[in-house]
Amino acid sequence: MKILIVGAGLTGACSALVLARRGHDVTVVEKGELGRATTANSGSAILYQTKETDLHVTMTTRGLLLWDALRAEGLTSFRRDGSHVLFAGAEEESFAERRAGFLSGHGVQVERLDRAVLLDRLPGLHADITGSFHCAVDGEANPLESCIDIARAAQRAGASFIFHDACVALTFQADQVRSLRTASGLTLAADAVVLAAGHATAALAADCDVDLPVYPERGEQLLTYPQPPTLKGRVLSVRYTRGKAKGAFVGLALGQEPDGRIKIGSTRETGHADLVTSERGRQGLLEELAFCLPQLAKLPIQRHTVGIRIGSRTGRPIVARLPGRNGVVVIDGLGGNGVAFAPLVAELAADLIDGTPHPLHPQLTF
Repeated sequence: MKILIVGAGLTGACSALVLARRGHDVTVVEKGELGRATTANSGSAILYQTKETDLHVTMTTRGLLLWDALRAEGLTSFRRDGSHVLFAGAEEESFAERRAGFLSGHGVQVERLDRAVLLDRLPGLHADITGSFHCAVDGEANPLESCIDIARAAQRAGASFIFHDACVALTFQADQVRSLRTASGLTLAADAVVLAAGHATAALAADCDVDLPVYPERGEQLLTYPQPPTLKGRVLSVRYTRGKAKGAFVGLALGQEPDGRIKIGSTRETGHADLVTSERGRQGLLEELAFCLPQLAKLPIQRHTVGIRIGSRTGRPIVARLPGRNGVVVIDGLGGNGVAFAPLVAELAADLIDGTPHPLHPQLTF
C-alpha cells in the first residue's frame, strides 16, 4: 500500500519505520524540519511513576519494551536509570505511597527510600524533603536524537521524507482517501494516511468533518549549561505526579542529559497553544527546583524552551480510524506521554492500516 504520514516528529518517524518494514510504500510530509517542533522540546522521561490508570500502565510497559528493542538496534541512547518521586511531609508521602501501591499491584516494583538513604543518591536535598519512592525500571531517551536515528532507519527501509511542505488537504472518493495536497502544490496519491502532526492533527481532522476530543497544553522547561555528572535518572516532585489532576501550573521533572545539561521541567497551561516562553514559567520552575534541590536552582540557564502537548478529553490516547473517512488513521491526545508511547502507537496505527486487531484498539477510540 502507498501510505502517507503527516508529521515528522517522533511519532511520525516511528510510524514510518514500522510501516516501511512491513513492506509499505511510505512517504512522510512535514511542514518544517525533522523532529524540530514538539519533539525537540519534549521531556525525555518514560515513567511508570506518573501513571494513574490501568491503560497507561499497560501502554508504558509495552512502550518501555519497544524502547529496549530500539536501543538494541542502536537507534536510540535510551537507558533505564530509574526515577525518584520526592515527598515532603506526611500528606505528600501518603499520595506517593498510594501511587506506589497502585503500581505494585500491576507488577511494577517501587521502593520507598528514607531521607538518609536518599541523601547518598541526591546530595543537597532541601531540608523539608523527607524521602522518595524509587522505580528502578523507569527510563529516558533523547527525543530529538532518537527521532533522527529512527527516521534514518526508516529511510534505509525505503521510506521517503518531504520537508518544508505542509499538508493542506486530503481528497476522497466515496469516503475513501485518495490523495494529499501540499502547500507547494504537490498532489500525492495515497491508499492510507496517518495523521501524526501534533497540534495540527485536530485541524486536519476538522477539515475531514471530524471533531477530535483534544486540547493543547503549553509546557515550558529550562536547560542549564553542561555540568559534571550530578543526577542519575529522573527526579520528580509529588506536585508534578499529581499536578495535572490538581491544576498545578508547575511541578518538578528533573534530569541530566547525556551532554551534561540539566533539564528542568515543567509547566502546564491547558488551553494555550502559543509557543511563547514566560518569566512566570522561568521563575516557577526555578522556585520548584529550589524546593527540592536548592543548589541546582542557582545554576545559570542556557536555554528556556516551550512545547505543546496535546491532551485528550477522554483521558486516553487516540489511535483510531477517522469515522466516515476510510483509510485515515489519527494519532493524537498523547499528552505528556508522546515520547513514552511513540513506538507503541506507531505499531497500533500500522495494525489499523493492515487490518490486524489489537486488544488496545477499542480503548483508544473517541
